[in-house]
Amino acid sequence: MFYQSCNKQRESALIKGARLVSQNQNWLPIRFIKFGLVGGSGFVIDTIVYFAAQGLGAHHSAARVISYWCAATNNWFLNRIFTFNDVSHEQTFQQWLKYMAMCCVSFVLNWGCYYLLTTNIPFFIENKYIAFLLGIALGMVANFTISHLVIFREKAEVQCK
Repeated sequence: MFYQSCNKQRESALIKGARLVSQNQNWLPIRFIKFGLVGGSGFVIDTIVYFAAQGLGAHHSAARVISYWCAATNNWFLNRIFTFNDVSHEQTFQQWLKYMAMCCVSFVLNWGCYYLLTTNIPFFIENKYIAFLLGIALGMVANFTISHLVIFREKAEVQCK
């Protein structure tokens, strides 16, 4: 009896939590978490395509270019239908081009952070992986901010008089 009561309370708390997330799925912190999940899926796509392209005979540099753009396209699509699903979207190709331009900017920030840290600060010269993670974090914050404010922003309604 006590066990059943605890299970019902636990189940009730889970249901309440799921409802809260569902009702607030586009609240900025929840949206950021969704953005991070999409980014994680992009990492998986990036890795799979990178190794597959090399397995098919592509040079590692060419494989990196192919895998990066496949992952970026994956992330754009999933952000469009999952992270920013409540926003009315502009024409698909135009939005994709904007997203790819944003990816170029964030790549410069990501790689630039990594490069500056690993060439100028002894701690990061010895701990390159931490610089790698900081570069990713900087790129993610930049991507999220640009996505939220520019790429997936709510389109203004045109009002006729």
